[in-house]
Amino acid sequence: MNNMPIPKGQKKQGGEISVGESVDILSEAIAGFDFLVDADDFILYELNRMIDEERASFEDEEFRILIDEGIREHVEENLQLRACLAGELRVAALGVDPATRSVAQRVIRALENTLYDLRNAGVVVRTYTAYLFERLQSLSGTGSGETEARAMIESWKTGGIPAGKLIADLQKTGRPALGPIAELLTQSPEDRASAETALAVLSHIRSSISARVLAYAVSEPMLDEDLEARAYTALRSLWPMARGYMLHSLHSHAHEDLPFRWLQLLVEVDETTSSDLIYEEMRVHGKTPNYQEDLWALAGLLAHSRDPDIEEKVLGWINVPQTPEPVIPMLQEFLKDYRRPDPVPLKPGNTDPWIQRVHLQEINTQYIAASRLYDAGHIEGAQLALDKILAEEPGYPFAVMLSAMLKSSQ
Repeated sequence: MNNMPIPKGQKKQGGEISVGESVDILSEAIAGFDFLVDADDFILYELNRMIDEERASFEDEEFRILIDEGIREHVEENLQLRACLAGELRVAALGVDPATRSVAQRVIRALENTLYDLRNAGVVVRTYTAYLFERLQSLSGTGSGETEARAMIESWKTGGIPAGKLIADLQKTGRPALGPIAELLTQSPEDRASAETALAVLSHIRSSISARVLAYAVSEPMLDEDLEARAYTALRSLWPMARGYMLHSLHSHAHEDLPFRWLQLLVEVDETTSSDLIYEEMRVHGKTPNYQEDLWALAGLLAHSRDPDIEEKVLGWINVPQTPEPVIPMLQEFLKDYRRPDPVPLKPGNTDPWIQRVHLQEINTQYIAASRLYDAGHIEGAQLALDKILAEEPGYPFAVMLSAMLKSSQ
């Protein structure tokens, strides 16, 4: 697309290929890669808004944050997608000049090392951003059924149809009803009948749009207490559909009030970053007097975290200069009263998310060693290492990808 913002690369000097030109070559080689962003994803919604506001440029800080959050959500945390992208770059690197091959190798190592921040990888940023613009352009405007949903809501408001029939019909309509029902909730939250109707529909339709509307409803003081509790229950039942939207809002601190209910939910669902997110709120808002009561409540949430490193983290936060002085007593109070929660019995097939994270990092360390053997031409050693990984973690995406490439080259 002609209006797509492109990060500026280094200019060519002399007759050599510059890093910027190598990024261009590699981005073109993997153009069209499918990042599997759902049509309802909040990233596309926000991108469309920024285009309308003529702010879809890397010169705009909010746009850059949006792209960063998208890469975090859709690429960094998706091992299958990272492996596919690394595989495509490995193939692309075979047919390029030495300078571009060197850039490709650095990007491949970044993709295959799960500790690496991909938001600093120019090829990933370029390709992902182009994909978002193309994905947004491919989506149609007002979907079929949205106009009918609005008409049904207006008929209900004037007494033309009963609430039960409206709810049943909108639930049957599905996704096209979500825009009109979101407006019904957010434009008249004080109207209990409208709120109850909206919640009944939103909780029934499994969509990231439903989840975002519910997340907004529980973060704002807009509903009666019992209705807010109902929205919270529905939001949890749709988890993790609102996760990306919530993390983006938390990371950007685009909120006037501290989103206690969001952080409560993150703790309850064992989001592994929940304790760090709570501390970030304390660090950013700790010096503001109006937030003190809310921050004490957030500190209380830490006691419910199952993060195995929570005590060590809190000790560290107390001793770093970035922690505001008013926050230190909150953290000290936590340490004084903290009792580690009893282990929660896991359902069959589930694993402790913290244990799983450590396990996958250990597997990734083994994989990086195997990939270095492959890149150095030690094919037999690489295959043995990959076989060991797949015996311990069947289906590990990086090992599956590289093992397939190795076998196809023999």
